[in-house]
Amino acid sequence: MNQNFTYPTPNFSDPKKSIIFWRYSRFWARKILYFSQVNFFIKTLNKEKNNHLKYFFQEKPYACYNVIRRFCDKSFSANDRVKTLLYDVDKGLKTFTFFPERKNIFILKDEENTFEIDLDQNYHVCEEGFWAIKLKFNTQVILQASFCFTLENNILIACIQGYKHENLDSLKINKICTKKFFGLRPTDLIIECIKILTKILNCNVTLGVYEKNQIRSQKKQNKGYYVNYQKIWLENAGELIKINKHNYYKLSHLRKKIEEISSQKRSMYKKRFAMLDEIEKKINEIFSK
Repeated sequence: MNQNFTYPTPNFSDPKKSIIFWRYSRFWARKILYFSQVNFFIKTLNKEKNNHLKYFFQEKPYACYNVIRRFCDKSFSANDRVKTLLYDVDKGLKTFTFFPERKNIFILKDEENTFEIDLDQNYHVCEEGFWAIKLKFNTQVILQASFCFTLENNILIACIQGYKHENLDSLKINKICTKKFFGLRPTDLIIECIKILTKILNCNVTLGVYEKNQIRSQKKQNKGYYVNYQKIWLENAGELIKINKHNYYKLSHLRKKIEEISSQKRSMYKKRFAMLDEIEKKINEIFSK
């Protein structure tokens, strides 16, 4: 028998009972504050046509708390937040039918090192999106960009997170990666992949989160590094725009014309464009099966 979905209550644990009490108090206060959004969320999941959504949130009860906290953009109103959450999961499940299996987009290897780009799920902070593109160095994730689908059929890059590993020199790897990918730094490489994904999935534009609206603007040193989003978006030809009163950076999909590039760099750019064309071909193959 198909059981109705009920909004889950978290199981908080901590050596200090006062902290547990505070966490439960905060949870119930938020649930009361956003009662109408929680009710809308429950009713939506309990519709027969939305069994795929119900299963998703039953399997990931922690993802339900985005309804009463935040999701991808701090400037979302409570109603926009829950609607975006549901739209994103619905579109994501219908688009990424191969999940939880990840899909390899591109591999670049030599005798010593292997770089791999994967289309995968975000297994870390789901407030920053459920879907991700990851860059790996010798099987270890060194960079991840998580994203969501917005109500206007755009792709919003909500987080770009770098990862440190004790056995890896981040600066050295970034230099190797930039050289191997014909002048594209790791962050720019992942952004280019998401732009290609936007095009293939027939979404309208690729957006970068406005720096003040990023969910977690500071990272602990052992988990990653602080990201200057404004700098990243501007370096990727980002234009500050408003959509329904929300600030975003619209990222340009236009390539530089070869004749506008200095003669010393033309060879590198031609190789870069050829590589990006190969990535686009691979992503097209993933979704054409």
